[in-house]
Amino acid sequence: MTPESVPAGTPEAVPAGAPDRGRVVVTPTDTDTDTVTVTVTVNVNGEAYEAAAGTTVADLVSGWCPSPRGVAVAVDGDIVARSTWGTTLVGAGAAVEIVTAAAGG
Repeated sequence: MTPESVPAGTPEAVPAGAPDRGRVVVTPTDTDTDTVTVTVTVNVNGEAYEAAAGTTVADLVSGWCPSPRGVAVAVDGDIVARSTWGTTLVGAGAAVEIVTAAAGG
């Protein structure tokens, strides 16, 4: 997934008193067109991970697993149905657990 480009100077809406759930990084990408790259920090299986703004659960699974077969995903403790992976966005500070089934005993 490629980072989302937004006009420079676009304010990030953060409600007053909102908890610090993660980091949003805005980086200039092209000074000629005044665009920026927006990335967010999420935690995947306990590790900090920089993802493009607009990253979905499906994007994370495809980057972390060779196949989606036998995979289950939870975001902030809630299981995400496989049918919604492609539309479930992962926001800054989200805690994502990607679990794969293993055969054996």
